Amino acid sequence: MQEKEAVEHCCGEDMAALTFQAQRHKCELTQTLQQMEAQHEKRVRETDALLSAQISLIGKLKCQVLGATLEELARSSRVEIEQLSLEEEHLQDSAEKL
Repeated sequence: MQEKEAVEHCCGEDMAALTFQAQRHKCELTQTLQQMEAQHEKRVRETDALLSAQISLIGKLKCQVLGATLEELARSSRVEIEQLSLEEEHLQDSAEKL
């Protein structure tokens, strides 16, 4: 009988130790998971911020490109107007001579 009780007592202690280890391991895993979730959320926020900055930069670049295109069109139009003015002057001079 004493031997059986000793074995049961030993098994009970082993079970208690295993249960404690399992609970401690579960707590460690929960803590690790929470840390990983926090890191993930931080990286998502950082990625969102970078994406917003990139979108803003692309918008600015598009504006610069459009502005440069507009300037080129305006310059081209001024040159064309100058040429037409000279042509008109020449035609007026020619008409006056007739």
